Amino acid sequence: MKRYSYLFVLVLMLMSCGESKTTDPQQSRSERLRLQREDSLALKISVLPTLDCMPLYMAQVYGLFDSLGVDVRLKIRKTQMECDQDMLQGRTEGAVTDLVRGEWLKSRGVDMRYVGTTIASWQLFASPSARIKQVKQLGDKMVAVTRHSATDYLTWRMLDGVTTSADVFRVQVNDIPLRLEMLMNSEIDVAWLPEPFATKARMIGLSPMVGSDQYASEMGVLAFRQKSVSDKLRQEQLKALCKAWNQACDSLNKFGAAAYSFYVAKFCSVKKEEADSLPSIVFIHTGVPREEKIELARKFVEQFPDGYTLND
Repeated sequence: MKRYSYLFVLVLMLMSCGESKTTDPQQSRSERLRLQREDSLALKISVLPTLDCMPLYMAQVYGLFDSLGVDVRLKIRKTQMECDQDMLQGRTEGAVTDLVRGEWLKSRGVDMRYVGTTIASWQLFASPSARIKQVKQLGDKMVAVTRHSATDYLTWRMLDGVTTSADVFRVQVNDIPLRLEMLMNSEIDVAWLPEPFATKARMIGLSPMVGSDQYASEMGVLAFRQKSVSDKLRQEQLKALCKAWNQACDSLNKFGAAAYSFYVAKFCSVKKEEADSLPSIVFIHTGVPREEKIELARKFVEQFPDGYTLND
């Protein structure tokens, strides 16, 4: 009798294991479907480890999106190229980018909608071993840029009308931290750096040759694929996003970016002392960029549809 009891218990245990094996995958599949649906309904934005993305980072950290009832998901990328691929392949609805890239994407059939101007700016630094002090000394040197971007445009503007002793060579280095590392290791001669990496470069002893404001300002933008934000839900999400962005800008302007240096260091992968040393910056509320700025970028893309080469 005991033997039959043991067999009965064993059968129950095996049945229990069999049930768990059949139900667990079903439960995880249901969970995956739920998460996929939530992600598809969320407003997704590609962002970079740069200071112009801080309003979005701070809105996320301080729960501004949640308080406004909008599900915004930030997709942190290393390069503008990755952000472009997100937009082109529909993985995100928007991105923090620049007007040249936006107009280039338009030329590739992406209907872009600009909802805000960012504080993006760049400074040109030379490698310590390059011994370059002036733009006219860039002959036979390598400058790090991202193709079809503001740094391409800035390089073109900088060299327009300047006579150098030899050709200037453009090197595509999309990863900003890597760009600074290559500069310090003398693997490239000069590079355009945004904040907070421009501050990092200054703190390790480099002096900027020129700044982007000498050639163009208001180039950074918060942009979306028009088609992806055209329905009622997306319009409501976009309205809430802009409100959260503006609230974050007000806080950053009131206390200064350095007051949030812990988060600058965290999201931009710099040291806290470097984040503490940021210059005074006024963050900008959302609003359509000025048409003349868009036109500058559009004309550049039209003039160089396949990308600007420094020997043109």
